Amino acid sequence: MAFFIDLHIIFFLDKYGNRCYIAGKIRADSRFTSLPVYSVTADIEEQKAFAEHGFTGILLKPVTIVKLSRLFN
Repeated sequence: MAFFIDLHIIFFLDKYGNRCYIAGKIRADSRFTSLPVYSVTADIEEQKAFAEHGFTGILLKPVTIVKLSRLFN
């Protein structure tokens, strides 16, 4: 069984600005309403804030194969 994943991971140095802008642009386009959008962060306390800005969830640093695998299952 084979499957393909379209994965885009965007890292920004600022805490919210650019990430929230990008998530808003993605969510505003009807073609991508079901596209999962995750923020890569080390700050677990900000999970609710990211959800309010249109993210599906967060991927905590360090990013590992195990964490990515859980994300897709």
